[in-house]
Amino acid sequence: MNKKLLINKVRLSYFPMSAFVFDFQKMEEQFKKATEKSHIYFITQQPVLCFELENLEIIKNNILKINLVQIEHQAKHSINVEVDLFKYYALEENIFCSAELMSFDHHDIKPLKYHYLRILINGKHDYFTPERLLFESCKNGTLFRIKGNIKVFLNYDILYVGKAKNISKRLSNHSTLQKILSTRYSKDVNSMVSHEIKLLFFEFEDNIHIDSFNGNFVDKNEEEYFLNALFGIMPHSDKYYLDAEKVFINVFKPNYNVTTYENYPISKDGLFGENLDAYVYQFIDQISLICKNHKFEGHPDENKRDTISIHNNKKVRLYKAKFC
Repeated sequence: MNKKLLINKVRLSYFPMSAFVFDFQKMEEQFKKATEKSHIYFITQQPVLCFELENLEIIKNNILKINLVQIEHQAKHSINVEVDLFKYYALEENIFCSAELMSFDHHDIKPLKYHYLRILINGKHDYFTPERLLFESCKNGTLFRIKGNIKVFLNYDILYVGKAKNISKRLSNHSTLQKILSTRYSKDVNSMVSHEIKLLFFEFEDNIHIDSFNGNFVDKNEEEYFLNALFGIMPHSDKYYLDAEKVFINVFKPNYNVTTYENYPISKDGLFGENLDAYVYQFIDQISLICKNHKFEGHPDENKRDTISIHNNKKVRLYKAKFC
């Protein structure tokens, strides 16, 4: 018997950023371009990440060495990160690099927290927040060396799930985000809520359609995939995002989402009714999404990522990773 399976792989399109940083980044062309295909966003909360000044140095061969710390209720976590600046920026040997730590608290002569790293390369500047450094290190592991437990820095409490055609415009005047910023307590008494509220921007890396014959799944070849799309056999791209918003709200049940889609997967504008025997969702970045009842793991390794599965348009099921 022929069966149809759809695997939806979801990834971060840009590094996570605080609501404070978003106010500066939202009009940047680089951000707009990178998030063009991002139509799903999460509003989350995480203890503030910052850099330690005393542990910043550029050692021989332009290797940057720096400590990241996270403080919550007096508990301090720390990891050491080394970055090969030459390889990261594809530089020539005669290029000069320097680095300095900066704080958002410009009025402080000696800030308690350093929120971003400014790298100077022959007169040109680049900026790294702790979130960007972690994001880049997970993507380009060969250029970064991390000492310590990185997982604790990748935990995000989900507060709200949303969908938007244009992320910058949607979040620039977002009533729920403003409500969260004005009513939410910080995790640490010395932190500002706007530094703890983190925005995650997601897009689909792939929507893999698979057919099975006699129970054995085989990938559609490129020609068949193209013809199906051409003649409207495959779902319209908007349906992927419309369905994703609903399933994530249904599964994670964020506190600030009013509509909870309790009848999911039944819907008029999602994947319900698309003649699929099963469809699944996975996050392919190393990330831990925390909600009321459980922690949902994403990971580049398919054996280490959790899965949301919908079979026969009925009950939603969660499958934990084979190896954690």
